Amino acid sequence: MRRGLLNFIIHGRNFKKDFRHQLKTLVVVGAGFTIAFTWRQTIFDISKRIVQFTTDIRDSSVLSIATSIFTTLISLLFVLLIIYLLKESPDDY
Repeated sequence: MRRGLLNFIIHGRNFKKDFRHQLKTLVVVGAGFTIAFTWRQTIFDISKRIVQFTTDIRDSSVLSIATSIFTTLISLLFVLLIIYLLKESPDDY
């Protein structure tokens, strides 16, 4: 029994298939994090220019907070749009 369980875990098809799936997921998440980290400052700078152009804020800390709020709201709207577009209809079940 012990030998059969060890053989199933090490040499089993399901284990190899699941391991490959988990490895692909790890690579995609890592690449996504790297891309997001790379674009973070650029998006913040663009948002800061937009907030600075539309408001009359001169204090840098208040401008930074306003920019963060603006970026958060835009991101939330983007997430809600994606959820709406990818929503499955009841006919798909």
